[in-house]
Amino acid sequence: MNPIIIALLLFLFRLDTLWATSNFSSMDFVLSKATLTQYVHDIEGFPKALGITDRVLPITAEFQLLPGPDNDGRWLGGTYTDPELPAGYVQRLEAFRRGKPSRGCTQHIILNGRLRYAHNPFFGTPLWMGTVAHESIHVSQGILCISSNTEVETMAELGSWLLLAAHADTWEQQTSAIFSEAALIYDLRHRSIQAVLDLYYQAEKEPKFLEYLHLTEAEYLYYKELSPAWLAAHRAYWTDSIILLLTEAQDDGIIQTNYLPSGVLDIQKLLEFLREESIIYGY
Repeated sequence: MNPIIIALLLFLFRLDTLWATSNFSSMDFVLSKATLTQYVHDIEGFPKALGITDRVLPITAEFQLLPGPDNDGRWLGGTYTDPELPAGYVQRLEAFRRGKPSRGCTQHIILNGRLRYAHNPFFGTPLWMGTVAHESIHVSQGILCISSNTEVETMAELGSWLLLAAHADTWEQQTSAIFSEAALIYDLRHRSIQAVLDLYYQAEKEPKFLEYLHLTEAEYLYYKELSPAWLAAHRAYWTDSIILLLTEAQDDGIIQTNYLPSGVLDIQKLLEFLREESIIYGY
């Protein structure tokens, strides 16, 4: 088997075990207007604190039903969502308007309102918090986030995991910080599943590894429905990001990039968290 696949599977199974054996898997992370507003408020200063941007960007957020099939019967119990619909996005302006540069990403985040419905595969999970963190890094990128270079998304993913790790490390008893720790573990697990699926399909292998994970029936069906073409088209979100994370775990954790205002992403705090939780070893 490909050594990269083996490394990702080991990483994934450690995350899955941690999620399944922690108290997080039984906690209630239901998305509401109140929880969304509070969480956005709690994390909005972190991109500056982490050196990603040089100023605090006050973010606004809401949820909307994003276009897609409704109650199409593909999920057990009846679901309303296509597995390839986004969990959220940040509003972007066109790169050029009448020849003049725009502001790039706005400071307004929109989450998929379908996450609020009980028959969504990710209802009650902290997936939406990882989405907020990801989009907040896009806000920090400003006009850089409009670039078609896939590194824009890779930096947003790595930046979001760093943000979650840093927030989780701030106030141990603060509810939102505990939520960030749960969101980091869940989001890394979620992205790792998608990365391994992508690599399996590239190798023309059946994704039987899904059967050995601690997934709900709805989650299992969700991942089974993801198409190889869609996974490949969005590779920068998971495969590239997870591989870069594991590569940096063996290096110094300092990533040079043209797609953050700071020009650098220092993920050492993220790596420290993963070592403390025994998700990565001996790097």
